Formats: sequence, C-alpha cells, structure tokens
Amino acid sequence: MIASGLAALVFGALAVLIGVPGLLGLFSHPHATVHLFERGAIAIRHRGGSWSWPYENATVRHVLWHEPWEGDLRPRKQLWVTFRDGETICFDGLGDADAAVLPDLSVALGGNREPEDVGTLRAGDTPTPF
Repeated sequence: MIASGLAALVFGALAVLIGVPGLLGLFSHPHATVHLFERGAIAIRHRGGSWSWPYENATVRHVLWHEPWEGDLRPRKQLWVTFRDGETICFDGLGDADAAVLPDLSVALGGNREPEDVGTLRAGDTPTPF
C-alpha cells in the first residue's frame, strides 16, 4: 500500500512538473517571431518549429489573395518566403495586428511594401501559414 501511494505521488508530481508548463505553452505566444540580422533572418514559431536563412537564399512576396468564405470573398494578406529548394513558408496577416506588420517585414526581407494581388485562391492552393 505504501509503495502504491509513493508511486502515485511520484506520478502526480511528474505530471504537474511536465504537463502544466506544456499546457501553458500551448496558449501563450500563438504567433511567430522574426529576428532580422545583417545577412539573414530567423523565424521562430513559439509552439515549435524555426527557420533561418540568408537573405540571398530566399524570395519574398507580399501578397493579397481572396478566399471564398461563407458565400463571399475574404481578403487574406500574407508574406510568402520561398527558398532555393522550392519550399515556402508563409506569414499570415489574418489578424489586424499581424496584417499591420507585414509591409514593414516585407521591406526588411527584401520584398515590396504594397501587396501583390494574386486573385481568388482556395486555402489549399496557398502555402500553409508558419
């Protein structure tokens, strides 16, 4: 009985020590952070994943596309960063605060301030947001 109680106590303590910080991490910093340096950039997704690249190894497109949404079209502003190997990461400006940052980030990464209108697209035809 004492062994069972100790095992349950240890298991409970481990669950709290490991589980609580993990759960809190899911709800904090849902956005990505981009750090700009002299020769390149690093993008960090706080819930996992990161990218780093020299500026010359990426092409940046600041785009505006229109997504079919509830019988209408919803404008989507995004920043598409395409690497030499053809892989693309995307910074989404669906939220107002995120959309406000995209023009400055685009210019800092070598793109245009004004978004390029690429027409109506389905979400599956665009890069997955980073």
